Amino acid sequence: MDAHIFKYEIPFSDQVVVMEIPENYALCEVGQQNGKLYMWCVVDIHANLVKRHFKIVGTGHKIEGIEHLSFLRTIQMPNGLVWHLFEVPEPTV
Repeated sequence: MDAHIFKYEIPFSDQVVVMEIPENYALCEVGQQNGKLYMWCVVDIHANLVKRHFKIVGTGHKIEGIEHLSFLRTIQMPNGLVWHLFEVPEPTV
């Protein structure tokens, strides 16, 4: 394994966000930097890229399909807003 820590921006969206990251990543941290959301992960730079699905939900917002989501982290922004990051299982065809 050729391990590195990479930073991935998580776009603010009401929709599920699809990101390509190396398979078998290990999440280190989720946080804000300069007003944007990021996650830092340990990745094998030689691993295959896979599509992962994430959802950002604000405190007080309704969450659809919570039983299918995996909670990852809560992020507190300097402006007082608080966001919650979930991983969404890959949709079945």
